[in-house]
Amino acid sequence: MAATLTLALALDPSARAGDGEQGRDRHHHHHRHRPAAGTPLTLDDLGWPATTRSVRTRVAAKVYDVAKTSHGHRIGKIAEDQRLAWTEIVASRDRCKAYVAIEPRGWVCARDLAPSDDAPATEVLPHRARASTEFAGLDLTAWPEAVWPFAWAVEPQKKAKDGAATRAARPVDVRAAPARDAAVVRTLAPRAVVPVLDTEGDFARIGPDEWVAVRDLRIARRAARPDGVGADERWIDVDVDQQVLIAYDGDTPAYATIVSTGHHGGTPVGIYRIDRKDVQRTMRSPPDWVDGWDYKDVPFGLRFREHFWLHAAYWHDLFGNAVSIGCVNLATEDARWVFGFAEPAVPPGWLEARAADGKGSAVRIRDRRHPDPPWKDFDGKRLED
Repeated sequence: MAATLTLALALDPSARAGDGEQGRDRHHHHHRHRPAAGTPLTLDDLGWPATTRSVRTRVAAKVYDVAKTSHGHRIGKIAEDQRLAWTEIVASRDRCKAYVAIEPRGWVCARDLAPSDDAPATEVLPHRARASTEFAGLDLTAWPEAVWPFAWAVEPQKKAKDGAATRAARPVDVRAAPARDAAVVRTLAPRAVVPVLDTEGDFARIGPDEWVAVRDLRIARRAARPDGVGADERWIDVDVDQQVLIAYDGDTPAYATIVSTGHHGGTPVGIYRIDRKDVQRTMRSPPDWVDGWDYKDVPFGLRFREHFWLHAAYWHDLFGNAVSIGCVNLATEDARWVFGFAEPAVPPGWLEARAADGKGSAVRIRDRRHPDPPWKDFDGKRLED
């Protein structure tokens, strides 16, 4: 009974020790009977009813890999007002006093939770994701081998200071021969997908006597899995020269799309591990960056290096052109797909999830000068072979 009263008082934000002798007695009583860290606790110990079926997050609650000790690490955050299944409760010696194990993983401070008689219920977040375009990439899981390579028709574009395109996207000319003065036989709608059957000089053949300038195509080619990525791992390949992203499941291409990487080489080449995923966040430049940015409610962010993310970009529609500061910009539906594909998984109701060391999906950023870049850490330093 003493432990129950002590923990119930400690976990109730409205409970306060009285003044004078009564307050000193209560403090002494609390110190003497506080259970050791790791001690199993009951619902009664928290002052929660025996009818508790789930726990509700009273605030946006942090999640830890163990009941927080000096060895605990934050693995995510859950949105407010989510009802979660729970499995056990243990005491702790930090300010939290007790932690609750939740499904599917992790521990949450009991102070951030409230008991509920209702069944668990979580939401898929965010509720609304702004989109700059209706464009989306290609699901490759059912594509035959013969379609490779293929390309999107994308006339080169630049971004104005306000983030808009410098001009409206225009159709791409298809010529009768691989020459700029050859007759135009038809045009391709912006972002039309075409096969690449052959190349000659600065032109690619997309059909019988049909040629398109290579500069007007973003060509997707299959790439070999890098050393250090397992045959059963999911990973992401970004070709900076072509502005093409392909997601792989082992050696099998699963999804392909066009992206916007950093202009003037702003996206750092290398192979990285995703260390964090945020359903939605504000993305703001460091204070000392000259070309700064401040975007609210950016959905589907996957961080692979400090200050560098793959994420949706609702403020422009220039995919296929290198116009970002340094992050890899995707159309909203593409970012949603990649977010769900890559590790770590983000359970419903969670705002963020963090990967254990070496467990996040690999992201390879490459260009023609660095076709096989080295592995790098979160700070961009080359890892030892």
